[in-house]
Amino acid sequence: MVYNSTVLYPNDEGATFDVDYYINTHMPIVQKAWGKHGLIDVQLIHYDASFDASKRYNFGAVLTWESKDSIKTAVASPESKEVFEDVPKFRNRKAHFLVGELVQVPK
Repeated sequence: MVYNSTVLYPNDEGATFDVDYYINTHMPIVQKAWGKHGLIDVQLIHYDASFDASKRYNFGAVLTWESKDSIKTAVASPESKEVFEDVPKFRNRKAHFLVGELVQVPK
C-alpha cells in the first residue's frame, strides 16, 4: 500500500526557505539516501496565500513511498543522518511532519 509523508514548512516570521538549494542540493541527497529504501516520488508545493489569508505554511513537500515499512526503513537507515543534517542549509525553522496511507477515492 502506498504511503505518504508530508513535510510542512510554517510561514513563521523570519522563516527562510532556499528553494534553489532544496531542489538542486537537498533533493539529490534525499533521493540517493532514500530511493533505495522505497522512495518513489517527491513533490514540492509553494502554497498560494490568496486562498488562505493566514498563510500558515509557505512550502510543503509530499514524499511518496512504496509502503509504511519503506519509510520506516529509510528514516532508520544510516543515510538519514546526512538528510537531516542538511535541512538547516535551506531552512531556519522546524518543520511539521505528517505520515499516512494513501486512500484511493473512486472517480
